[in-house]
Amino acid sequence: MTQHRRDPRKQDLDVARILLDDTFHRSACYDLESLLIQWFYSDGLYTVINANDGHRNEEYAGRAAFQPRFREIFEDLRKRGLFRHSLREIENSDFFKLSPFKSLVPDQERAILEILKALFEDIEAGRRTTMVVAGNPGTGKTVVGISLVKTLRDIQTSRGIDDAEQGSSLSDYFAQGYPELLQTLRVGIVVPQQSLRSSIAKIFDRAPGLERSEVLTAYDVGKATEPYDVLVVDEAHRLNQRANQSSGSLNKAFAEINERLFGRDSTEFTQLDWIRAQSTHNILLMDAEQSVRPADLPPEVIGEVVGEAKASQHFFPLRTQMRVKAGADYIGFVRDMLAGRNPERPELGEYEFALFDDIGAMEKLIRKRDRTEGLSRLTAGYAWTWESDPKKTGMKRLPLAKRPYDIEIDGHRWRWNSAEKDWINSPDALDEVGSIHTVQGYDLNYAGVIIGRDLRLDPKSGEIRFDRTQYRDKKGVENNRQRRIVYTDADIERYVKNVYAVLLTRGIRGTYVYVCDEALREHLRTFIPTAFVLERGRHRCSALSSAVLGSSPNRHYDDWCPTSDAASGRTGRSMTDRGVYVSALELFSLGIGPSSSHTVGPMRAGAMFRERLVAASDLERVTRFVVRLQGSLAATGIGHGSPDAVIAGLRGLQPETVDPDLVHGEWDRLDAGETIDVDGVAMTKDDIVFAPFSRHDGHPNSLVLAAEADGETLLSETYLSIGGGFIERVGDPETDAAGTGAVEDPASPQLRHRYASIAELMDVVGDRRIADIAWEDEVALHGAERARAGLDLIWSEMRSCIERGLEAQGVLPGRLGVKRRAAEGLRKLRERDGCDTAEEALALYSLAVNEENAAGRRVVTAPTNGAAGVLPAVLYFATVPGGFNPEAIHTFLPTATAIGSVFKANASISGANAGCQAEVGNANPHPPDNGDRQGKTFKANASISGAEAGCQAEVGSACAMAAAGLTAIRGGSVAQIENAAEIALEHHLGLTCDPVGGLVQIPCIERNAVAASTALTACRLALLGDGTHVVPLDTTIETMRQTGADMSERYKETSTGGLAVNVVEC
Repeated sequence: MTQHRRDPRKQDLDVARILLDDTFHRSACYDLESLLIQWFYSDGLYTVINANDGHRNEEYAGRAAFQPRFREIFEDLRKRGLFRHSLREIENSDFFKLSPFKSLVPDQERAILEILKALFEDIEAGRRTTMVVAGNPGTGKTVVGISLVKTLRDIQTSRGIDDAEQGSSLSDYFAQGYPELLQTLRVGIVVPQQSLRSSIAKIFDRAPGLERSEVLTAYDVGKATEPYDVLVVDEAHRLNQRANQSSGSLNKAFAEINERLFGRDSTEFTQLDWIRAQSTHNILLMDAEQSVRPADLPPEVIGEVVGEAKASQHFFPLRTQMRVKAGADYIGFVRDMLAGRNPERPELGEYEFALFDDIGAMEKLIRKRDRTEGLSRLTAGYAWTWESDPKKTGMKRLPLAKRPYDIEIDGHRWRWNSAEKDWINSPDALDEVGSIHTVQGYDLNYAGVIIGRDLRLDPKSGEIRFDRTQYRDKKGVENNRQRRIVYTDADIERYVKNVYAVLLTRGIRGTYVYVCDEALREHLRTFIPTAFVLERGRHRCSALSSAVLGSSPNRHYDDWCPTSDAASGRTGRSMTDRGVYVSALELFSLGIGPSSSHTVGPMRAGAMFRERLVAASDLERVTRFVVRLQGSLAATGIGHGSPDAVIAGLRGLQPETVDPDLVHGEWDRLDAGETIDVDGVAMTKDDIVFAPFSRHDGHPNSLVLAAEADGETLLSETYLSIGGGFIERVGDPETDAAGTGAVEDPASPQLRHRYASIAELMDVVGDRRIADIAWEDEVALHGAERARAGLDLIWSEMRSCIERGLEAQGVLPGRLGVKRRAAEGLRKLRERDGCDTAEEALALYSLAVNEENAAGRRVVTAPTNGAAGVLPAVLYFATVPGGFNPEAIHTFLPTATAIGSVFKANASISGANAGCQAEVGNANPHPPDNGDRQGKTFKANASISGAEAGCQAEVGSACAMAAAGLTAIRGGSVAQIENAAEIALEHHLGLTCDPVGGLVQIPCIERNAVAASTALTACRLALLGDGTHVVPLDTTIETMRQTGADMSERYKETSTGGLAVNVVEC
């Protein structure tokens, strides 16, 4: 404190905040001080006036244990108003990553100390100096350069040793003698790349003692009338040789600078020669393998400079990898892989490294990572023409949304980076793809790298080769007319591979890769773990067994997981620790009938659309809503209540809480010629369009919602209802599970267990119960109290639905005139037996649920509305009549959920995609011990939507989940549970979804009852054996997926085939 109070620059400071913690020792205090300086500087609320006298980033005993406490201190200070940004925002900012106060790792600190020592010796001796700091990507060359300039300025303006922290590594240079040597110091930092130069200029603008004007181009140096004492050159390998520049004015300037500095314009002069001519001491930060264009410094020039630096002992290597958290061998591995040297994949630790077969899946994961971690971007090699270049005539006048797309892959489209400066932090970056020129020199948390067709695998030689016909960087292939150099394909190949090596080394925590050339993708699969990710929805995934899924085409991704490398025995780590498990609170959501995909999903879509209008302050401007139902939603939408559901959603109603009486009947009014009011907007029959033959590429259940204001479209969006009440908004991968309404933030918690197939689930379980493993994941996601309350609520709603259905009588809605039978059947059963423990009661419980669903009342999706009767009926039959056991609920539901998750990821629980086999067949494996767990597996690997896979997807999945749960609560082993689920699903394969009249009544209601009985039978058969059987459940799930893919659209909830066309409606 005394030292600070003596400093005249700090006399205006009137508040001292002292942090006390009796657990802190000296090293911890220095560590926290360094962090606080970096945080305050990066946040920008206050001006930091500290000098850069050396902040060492080194390990000390117990350092990791102090980090949470440091963050607690930050949050406390933020609450007191000392910070305006969150810690994540601060640490993701360029101000933090490139801070002149950055703590230095030992070899960075050593390099600066040795540079200062050599520099002061040469200044005193009057010698000119060229020094080289060399290092791979991520070794912190830029930080060394910025820190060095800041340190020189601080020494220059210091008042002696008092300006340095006692014992700091640089304190000696603040002593008498050194500041005097720098009194007339003229210093600058040269940054060849425009984007990085812009970012560093902002750093200098904020840092005390530094000036934005000190951040220079090579042309600034060449034109300078006064020489520099010290020039630091970042990315010096990107300095230009004499070659055609990007504009005529720059070509002219190049010649003029040569003539002014050297008396002649010769092609032998490079921008490096300008630097050396215009500065007494120059410090070059470089990596020859990051040269990406032929116009960059020639390799022989770089080699000559490095040789001179080594000979004069002015060469300072950086070896510590600080960016990529994949270990020290990762950079070399990437370069060797691209060079075709077939390297052994190193141990990657926690690093997320994966090869994707689906570009849309990779983008979805990048968006998710950006939402949770920040700084996650797509990048690509220059294999696409920059049609949207804002420099093109008239392009800048066009709104970004109206500019052409540049990159199109498998129906996905992007524009190249629209911001030339600081693109990574620009508002549109997440919707664009960054080129090498906007990301070189920057860090990303996660990088999605698209390898274009400019690299391909030569089928004859098996080597990775450059394809000039696919390369779109004109400057990247331009011959050097000035020097009369013609570049061959082999010459350019070196630069293109350098481009991809740079892109593949931007990600701090993970790198995701998509390769356009199919043969090259298969070749790289040897080196990069393949990402298998879940079917649509908010579901997690872990490593999938290559034996199970290695031949499965058309995978969809949510979170990813790499497979094992069977040939080498190497195993890639899952990109998330979460696995496929979908919480029971998501899988079993509350809604209204008659359909989760055709009623609940559309209602959620309407509600989301309304929320987006509200967020844009456009709702009050709307004069017309237009609803376009497509595919299965149009074919069977009226019978399923889809128009009513969308209207309810547009009114702001949610399926979890809505009174069913407020939903139904609106379409009937419109059809009768009436007008209805939706938030002050008059809707007519013409505002709802049915397009059964229009199908969105992503899913058969799609709807387009539009809002207009006097003929002007305010908002138009496409939504997919993907089964089980889950929806996706096209163009926004972050909405993939917006429909469940049960879990607010599924992205942040980590699952305890990882598996993506039934076989892996059984390995994880070992000698324990599936329900125990599932329960631990529920607790990880929600905490024990909320998880237990959630399961109890699900069961309470299931039970209430059954008991309401067992009392209700009358005729179900619709023109079929179907009578309710559950109540009358139970009355007769009790008259006969005096109780309802007979197996007929099981069927009646199922009828009760599905009759409630058909009537549009409140039900639990289990896992869909169309299959909502199977699982609750089996659970009710197993627990209620003979005396209720609460623990059975907490065994049954988690077990079933696990199975449903794998279905969803690898096949379908959608009748419109896989047939009814997936709906009813999946609910049967739900024995009270493992039923919930099983359902999760189905949901991850298949589908639970009839519109995707037919009724096999809905009822088949439900039956399998129910059979698993029942076997679990009856004491079955893990093997017996798997056997029961397989029996249940196997006998629903091929089941079609053909509702008569588009109503969820015939054959749906009885089909659920039959499936409930099948679940019971499957359980009994499994318990009579020891779990040994021929066909694994994983194989049956995959078979269901294939069957759904082969099934005609007529049998996928379109009412254009099967019973739907052969039953005469009266």
